[in-house]
Amino acid sequence: MTFKLGSVVLFILVTSQALEVAYEKMEQISGFDVLESTLRVRKYNRTTMVLNGTLIIKKEMNNTFVIHSNFYHSPLGNQQWNHYPMKLPARGICEFLYSIYDEYYKYIEDIVNLPKKGECPIMPREAHVYDKVFPSEVIPPVIPKGLWKAILTAKVEDVERTRIELIMKVYSDKFY
Repeated sequence: MTFKLGSVVLFILVTSQALEVAYEKMEQISGFDVLESTLRVRKYNRTTMVLNGTLIIKKEMNNTFVIHSNFYHSPLGNQQWNHYPMKLPARGICEFLYSIYDEYYKYIEDIVNLPKKGECPIMPREAHVYDKVFPSEVIPPVIPKGLWKAILTAKVEDVERTRIELIMKVYSDKFY
């Protein structure tokens, strides 16, 4: 089998693109009696979008609040969503938070007044997020480009208590 130099160079360029992720929108859909989010996406400078605001936990939460996730992909970026067969395991909110601490603590350590690892139940509080850029390096390079919608739902005994929707843009920006 013979390869032409041009096809090899093209293959290397296509497979070595770095993926960048930018916040597009953050919105709380339901559950304002349990949780209130003033988190919003704003433009930090000409090229960077950040998450900024406060997450107000109004009620004591323990592992009876089970977090479920669903992901949707819009390959053309036109918000025609296709359900994506990827999920985070459903687990209690304390266990969910512990898993984030285990894997991604360096990305969330500067969030003010976040519950400490091992703190369960999570008592009412305000957690403040200041100019948080999405850490693109946590995204595997095989994730398709386009718009992504993540829906996180907290349920108690299969009854929805709160729902948050996050939309992100995944694109390739650089060649290595």
